[in-house]
Amino acid sequence: MAEHLKKTSAAILAATMLTGGIGATTAMTAMADDTTSDNTSNQTPTVSETDLTATVGSKSAKLTPDPASGIPTASIDYEGEPPASITITDKDGHSFTVKHDTTADQTTDETKTVGVVNRLTVAKYHAAKTASTPEVNVTVNCKQTAGKQVTVNYGNQQQAFDSEGKTTVSMGEEAIDGSNQPTVKELTLSNGDKLPITWNGSSSTSDPKDGTIITKTGYATGTVTTNENGISHTWNVSVNVNASRANKWTTVIDGKQVTLTTKTDGDLVHTNTSINTYPAGKLTVTPTKGNAMDLQGVTSANAADAGLLGEMTVSGQAEYKSNRVGSDLSKDATPGFDITVPFQYTAGSELKIQPATGDGIQFVKGEDGVYRATAPNITLGKDNKPETSSIKLSDGSTLTVTWDKTPTTVSKEITGADGKKTTVNYVQLTGKATGTTTVKDKASGKSVTQKYEISVTANRAEDKSFTLQAVTRTPATGDPVSIPIENFDAGKTDYQITLPMDDVTDVYSLSEDHGVDATVSKPVISLGADASRILSITANGKTYRVTINFKSSDLKPDSPAKLKGIYVNLQGDKTEGALIDNWNPNRLDYVVTIGEQDPSPYILPEAEDGITVKAGDVEQSADAAKQTWTVTDSKTGVSRDYTVTVVRQHSWKTAVEEFTPKDPVAQEQSETPKDDKDTSLTSHGYVDKDGKYTPVNDTVYDIPEGGVFSYKAKAGQSASVSVAKVSGMTYRYTVTVLPKDTSTAPAQQVYTVTYITAKTHTAALTGIAVDGSLISGFNPDTHEYTVNVGNPDKWTVSPQYDKLTGMSVKTDKEGADATITVTSGDGEVQTVYKVHAVQNLIPSAGAVGVGGKLAQTGVTVSASLLAMLAALTATLIGMITGRRFRNRKEAR
Repeated sequence: MAEHLKKTSAAILAATMLTGGIGATTAMTAMADDTTSDNTSNQTPTVSETDLTATVGSKSAKLTPDPASGIPTASIDYEGEPPASITITDKDGHSFTVKHDTTADQTTDETKTVGVVNRLTVAKYHAAKTASTPEVNVTVNCKQTAGKQVTVNYGNQQQAFDSEGKTTVSMGEEAIDGSNQPTVKELTLSNGDKLPITWNGSSSTSDPKDGTIITKTGYATGTVTTNENGISHTWNVSVNVNASRANKWTTVIDGKQVTLTTKTDGDLVHTNTSINTYPAGKLTVTPTKGNAMDLQGVTSANAADAGLLGEMTVSGQAEYKSNRVGSDLSKDATPGFDITVPFQYTAGSELKIQPATGDGIQFVKGEDGVYRATAPNITLGKDNKPETSSIKLSDGSTLTVTWDKTPTTVSKEITGADGKKTTVNYVQLTGKATGTTTVKDKASGKSVTQKYEISVTANRAEDKSFTLQAVTRTPATGDPVSIPIENFDAGKTDYQITLPMDDVTDVYSLSEDHGVDATVSKPVISLGADASRILSITANGKTYRVTINFKSSDLKPDSPAKLKGIYVNLQGDKTEGALIDNWNPNRLDYVVTIGEQDPSPYILPEAEDGITVKAGDVEQSADAAKQTWTVTDSKTGVSRDYTVTVVRQHSWKTAVEEFTPKDPVAQEQSETPKDDKDTSLTSHGYVDKDGKYTPVNDTVYDIPEGGVFSYKAKAGQSASVSVAKVSGMTYRYTVTVLPKDTSTAPAQQVYTVTYITAKTHTAALTGIAVDGSLISGFNPDTHEYTVNVGNPDKWTVSPQYDKLTGMSVKTDKEGADATITVTSGDGEVQTVYKVHAVQNLIPSAGAVGVGGKLAQTGVTVSASLLAMLAALTATLIGMITGRRFRNRKEAR
């Protein structure tokens, strides 16, 4: 009974708690029956068997009959530990409690997350059927969580463990120092626990694109325990640790930084691309961290001909090696190095033929290994000697050409500007220049010797042409007159020219033009019948003659003014000689020819009473002297002139005839032609006596004494010159220019020059004879004289001059006055002298006969007088009064 009361009291207390002090009567009724579920009441059940609800905290679930047993059942998910009891309530709000049957619990722990225990308890609640309550079965699934996830914390990392308590932590470069030693000793967990790290004793390396990676590995182990709300668990954890840093080894090769490749054993290798210079003697390899190292190189080199003269190829490789020190990448260890640097480059400078201007000419290597080139054309002189015998190379050296002994004639077909083809002959001389050159490379110490050969050609256009151009008639005064030789034919050797008798005193010369290859002699002048001149010249084996005949003076109508005769004393005595040949009172002009050594004749005109005779004008040249007499009839005043010309045969030559200019001088070719067909010269002019070249712009000009015609062709051209005497001291030069492109027709430039010499540019008398006697105190610089004569109306004047200079003299006489005009041999200077005659105190009949000085046609002066004339030349050339320069346009 006591036990029963005890149970009853407890039941009442529980009911009171469940109902919160409400429904005590009902509770008390339920507790009357304690046979099941502590229900001891024998009253009618107040909890129906249908529409039951199980409640656990805030969770509830409807009970449904079990299909097999029909017992109302339910299952509830609950967060927390299993409650001591649950409440069953019917639809009317009647309820009863069911206690936890701890013996039937099923508990499982889930520990996949380190530090966290997830516990699931399946709790059973069963109430047997009583009179007031039904039988029920309720399952409460209780879920509990104990602890917090534990991670490995490193830097910004929070690395979780896997289900087996394992994880991996990767550290940065700061975990390994410059000696490849780890700096981190332990790991810290998120719960504050420490795990010591055990580092392995070796390192591993790899070589990604950015360089060598050094990796250190280790591990850390320990336990993690959770004990919370009666739930506890311990995990064994392990952490794989690795620390890496980039350690890039670099070096500088040929000025460029390169990264070395690391092999799996840690050694470093590199094979460089070929460089074009000799490699350095050592390389410095530098790591990202740590000390740099110097590697000494071992170089092997070979030398070979580069295929260009003056150049060689040097090739080989340099190796930089060192062995590993230490077995790993510890502090005192260094890796091994194996660096290979191949190289190939060209040493020396290409050697070319260097013309005066423009690009050099390249050599070409033959199959025999000899380099060959062809030099630009060299001008061949008219003497068949090349303008030069040296070839310059681009390194400044000079080679001597060995020429063939004789030239050859080469025919080429060329196309002219008009498109027509023609054949041109060239005179050509070939030669060679050979040599060797040694190419040295200071860096490698290697050298190569090469042989070379230069072919040289000197040529010019062949020209054997010959043409008789004209006969030049030079009077005592006035400009020379050119008399063309019409219709010259090389097959015709004899030509005739007929001139008036008035021209018999003039000086004659032959003008011809011939090519540089023609063989031409000097002209020879001889005296023929009736004072005719025979000019002959031999060209290319043929002798050509030009005979100049003079017409006999025609008979004039009869006149009271006439002579009865002209008498010639060939012995020179001043007595009447034989009547002149072909005499007729009405023939007014006569010619007397004498031998070179014959005395000067005395010529005396005679007339009847009532006829006056006066000696008049005189013309003198190296060939002849012409005297004029004026004859006047006193009754009618009618007058007319008679002339007698004395022509002396002579073998001596004047300075004009003796003069031969020096060979033309070719200047060094330097200017580049505008193109390969350019035939224009750079310049032309003369070289003076001191060797100085003076260019001239005109095509007609003077060349001072001692000078010679000169010209300057352009680089690559071939030029030749032919010369022809125009008249006196005037010559014509024809320069034939063959362009660099020898398939183009040559062109010609023509220049006319007058050579100036002291003798041929002199116009001065050496004396004046009046009535056969020289004027006392004559001075060439004194140009006016007054003389005493027996009769101013009858007096003679005979100028004296140096016939060897080639000058000519004309005397115009009018009563008591005579004007003497002296013209230099080159025709460029004239000097005028004047003589005035006054009557002696004792008059006389006067002189009309002439001889002596007149017929000498000039005199041969002494050496001392020649010296005096030479000294006077500068004065005469500079004189303004008494001289003039002739217009040479017609003569040239």
